[in-house]
Amino acid sequence: MVEHKWIEAALKAFKKVMDKNSIPFWLEYGTQLGAVREHRIIPWDKDGDVGVFLADISLMKHCQKDFEAVGIMMAYQEGHAFVNYKINDREWIAVLDVYTFTVEKHNGKKWLARVENDKIFDIRSPYIYYKEFRTIVFLNERFNIPWKAEEALEFVYGKQWRTPIEIKPEAYKLKGPTPQELNEYGRTGRKKWKDV
Repeated sequence: MVEHKWIEAALKAFKKVMDKNSIPFWLEYGTQLGAVREHRIIPWDKDGDVGVFLADISLMKHCQKDFEAVGIMMAYQEGHAFVNYKINDREWIAVLDVYTFTVEKHNGKKWLARVENDKIFDIRSPYIYYKEFRTIVFLNERFNIPWKAEEALEFVYGKQWRTPIEIKPEAYKLKGPTPQELNEYGRTGRKKWKDV
């Protein structure tokens, strides 16, 4: 498991470059949950998560020199980006997932949808939660979170999102937890169009 000090350092370095280049991003998934609920990285979390709009990924690719200057090597794969952070002269570790999102209409509503391989992968939340952002002090910095972060967290993690539930290490498999495992640990699993 990655030490949290590296996740925190990478989040701050990533923020520095994104802010310098006026590219919007926000805390996402477990990192958003930890920031809002616990004001820290969740103790059992293995990486950090941020979200960006699909249209901004191309802007990020033009910032490679800025990322390298703060010890970040970006890797792009299948419509997803990964942040590798330099911890010494010879070692890099993968510490952040950068999820890409787009706004989609379905049944007369707008939804924030996660994109992978140029296709909708799953539904994150109703777009109204992400229409605007607010800042939260996290790691002694100001990070963006959705204006309605609490509602977004409830949509993903269920009504009990305020109650910490440790996901057991055996639930982390190469393929990721199954929907049954996610539900067992208090999460709702991936939402597809038929679910919304």
